[in-house]
Amino acid sequence: MKTTFHRITGSKWFLLSLAMMFTCANVVAQGKFYCRVSDNNIAKNETLQIDYVIENAGSINDVQLPEFRDFAVISGPNQSSETSVVNGTTTSSFTLSFLVQPKGPGKFVIPAASARINNKTMQTNTVNVIVGNRMSKNTQQPSMPSMNMGFPPMDMQDFPDEDVILGAKEDYNEKVKKNLLVVLQVNKTNCFVGEPIVATYKLCSRLKSESRVTKRPSLDGFSVYDMVDMQTASPSVENIDGKPFTVHLIRKVQLYPLQAGSFTLDPVELDNKVRFLRTTASAKQSRDPIQQMMDGFGNQTWEEHNVTLASKPVTITVKPLPDAKPASFKGAVGNFTLDAKLSTQEVHAEDDATLSVTIGGAGNMPLVNAPSVSFPQGFEAFDASVKEDVDKSVAPIAGSKQFDFLFVPSDTGNFTIAPITFSYFDPAANTYKTLNSQPLSIHVLKALHKRKKSDKAKATIQPLSTNTGLAAWWYWIAGGIAVILLLLLFFRRKKAPAVVAKKETEKPAPQKPVVIVPEKPKEPVVEPSMFEADPLETSRKALSDNNSRQFFSSIQNTLWEAVSKKTGLPPSKMDKRTALQLLQENNVSLTVRTELESLLNTCEMALYMPQSASDMQNVLYKSTFVVNALKG
Repeated sequence: MKTTFHRITGSKWFLLSLAMMFTCANVVAQGKFYCRVSDNNIAKNETLQIDYVIENAGSINDVQLPEFRDFAVISGPNQSSETSVVNGTTTSSFTLSFLVQPKGPGKFVIPAASARINNKTMQTNTVNVIVGNRMSKNTQQPSMPSMNMGFPPMDMQDFPDEDVILGAKEDYNEKVKKNLLVVLQVNKTNCFVGEPIVATYKLCSRLKSESRVTKRPSLDGFSVYDMVDMQTASPSVENIDGKPFTVHLIRKVQLYPLQAGSFTLDPVELDNKVRFLRTTASAKQSRDPIQQMMDGFGNQTWEEHNVTLASKPVTITVKPLPDAKPASFKGAVGNFTLDAKLSTQEVHAEDDATLSVTIGGAGNMPLVNAPSVSFPQGFEAFDASVKEDVDKSVAPIAGSKQFDFLFVPSDTGNFTIAPITFSYFDPAANTYKTLNSQPLSIHVLKALHKRKKSDKAKATIQPLSTNTGLAAWWYWIAGGIAVILLLLLFFRRKKAPAVVAKKETEKPAPQKPVVIVPEKPKEPVVEPSMFEADPLETSRKALSDNNSRQFFSSIQNTLWEAVSKKTGLPPSKMDKRTALQLLQENNVSLTVRTELESLLNTCEMALYMPQSASDMQNVLYKSTFVVNALKG
């Protein structure tokens, strides 16, 4: 019996360990893909929600959604994701939802969807739905996340009751046109790049109505900052053409154009359920309408109408900034101040100190970048950290940004940091302005100890990260299993020579001359994908530091970089509408395009609205899916 052993090199041991870890992790949480519906038996006038759910997916590619021939699609696909930990078990899910309405009664089959999940092609189940030939009294539609906004019925005592009363032959459409308005107001229609536009969407009503937003406006080409928290907004009263209206704020934002050109602010659309009191022909028309209603309901009947309204689109003309830009101009637009100071006037060599540069004022403050600083020779400087204190409820955004530059001098003596220069464009004066700080002097004393960098200057080593979406402790378990298996293989390899020696002792083989031919060294086999730079590494670091602003800014930059690589779209044309059109021409699936648009909108909203750690984790999960899909 002859026992053969194969030599495993160090690089192969590493690759084997890593492969075993990922194999174990995938075995722990198997991906699932299934279809579910909100109800299996509905009336012909009811709506149905269809969910395609993907659970515990390490990777998602090539999602193919079906057509619904027997249903009219009201909205979708709408995306949502969820991650939870229960009794130490982590589960994650990604859902694509449709809101549909049947075209007629009958028995129908909700078709299956397919996708490649964890490198395996999977297909959902089909679902049978019965649509009855009946009308349901309850036609309330399932809510669509972040798309619905309910307005309570108006108090009929707020305004004269004749607004809700219709004559026997009076057209309700005329009443609606005069008493229910969806308005988009802007403070100006011409501006420079970086100069804000304030846009206000609102519903003005004198009727008894319930309304919900069915289509949010697209604000492509702008950085968007909400000025009002819609969770706390309350109705107000405004006079329009001499009549009081109850005004419900839909959205109020300030828009900072990113490039020159002509841009259209899309309308917002609302579905409205309006109630009128119809007087019959037998009513005495000469009497006061309020008195008619007080007489009782014998000659009046309530009727309800569904009305869809939309605001009118508004075109904004954005002018380019003048060409004569100062060398220190980095895109700041508004009216600003500059201040610079040192944390200390004396510092020992090899110790660190901080230069703080504060830019205050009003303008496109979130887009203001750190100015350039020229440190003396022999000073080691690091990238600036940023502290922001701004008020986004006013336009332009007002406040300050503080940039802290950490530096470490190595030589002793007296040194001067050159004046710091900051330039901005003032749209009110239609000119560029430049600010200069005073030169800053610092005395460097003899070093007290050997060089020890500040913790702020130390590089942070990140663990190898993947896009599986599993909790990190799964990898510790998987790694432990891999180590145990490797040790078993190692000890088996150690015992092998004794077995061979024993066999040779029992039955010696004839000795033959052995010619040793040096083996040609083999090139090490390295899988490129295993060592490929992670495009979301900065985002993962910001997530671990709970730095929401840096996280969403990094996610946004990574998504646009992936779009640019996929389509060749230059930075000057980075707007969502153009990007989505080019992705469609490049045969990128509807699912990926829709998810990309949703993520970009989320990143814009996150710049002014705090996000939880779980929200950030979900965004990272979905961004990984989109970035990987655009790589393919």
